[in-house]
Amino acid sequence: MNQPQRIEIGSAGFGEASEATLEERARQIALSDGRTEVNDLDREEARRQIINPVSDPEGPEDQIAEGDRPGAGVAPTSAGTRTETISPDDESIISEILVREGLEEADFDTRVRSTEEDESAGSKE
Repeated sequence: MNQPQRIEIGSAGFGEASEATLEERARQIALSDGRTEVNDLDREEARRQIINPVSDPEGPEDQIAEGDRPGAGVAPTSAGTRTETISPDDESIISEILVREGLEEADFDTRVRSTEEDESAGSKE
């Protein structure tokens, strides 16, 4: 009773790879090897890849030694400093700045157009 129990629907275990899934993976393996035909070795490799885990997630190679962990196992703490609190800009000031910039731009455009009109009128004479 050390083996995990399987949930079965019909006769196949729930979550097990179907033959179609295995055959599709075998076809992918054959194509990656430059072949169009699937052989028994491709099917065995597909079964191994799908059914067996790639690596043991609890294996010792996946575990980080205590001394190799960031902070050598000490929980991280904040070493930051407090900065000055900056209050948000007043919305009325922002709108005043935008209006002033718009008026300056409109005045500049007017002066440029009047200069262009004077030059075109002077060249006609």
